[in-house]
Amino acid sequence: MNKKFSSLIIACLSLCSYKAFADMDGNVELCLNGNGKSCILAGHDYERINLDIKKAMIYYHHGCTIGYGLACLEEGIIYCNGRDEIVKDEVKGFNLVSKGCALNDPKTCYELALLHRDGKCSARKNRAQARYYLKKACAYDYKPGCDESVLDKK
Repeated sequence: MNKKFSSLIIACLSLCSYKAFADMDGNVELCLNGNGKSCILAGHDYERINLDIKKAMIYYHHGCTIGYGLACLEEGIIYCNGRDEIVKDEVKGFNLVSKGCALNDPKTCYELALLHRDGKCSARKNRAQARYYLKKACAYDYKPGCDESVLDKK
């Protein structure tokens, strides 16, 4: 009985791994054909499954380049913090997050508000700017952006 159970688990793991890689290939293809959300998914796949941050950054960058604001946030935050072989570059990171907000992505505007609130990633601490981006996030129905008390937290 244990041997059958072990075989079943191995078969399931093989199938799950195959599905993950098949999905990854599908996301890469969709990304390269202009689907920004698929660029995020491909980036996440490379970041979390393959543990290849450089490859993930290629897809985040592509998504940002084709106008998908959330991809700009993903790429920007990695540059803000630096990670593995991606060298920390706060100015580049801040510019990418700003671009994502300019592309009207509400979560990116919210994160930009937090950068201004905390004075991180080359953003100057600026409560007025933080409030502006928070309101912009709220205007796009991003509920956390509607909570101005976030400006008092750190």
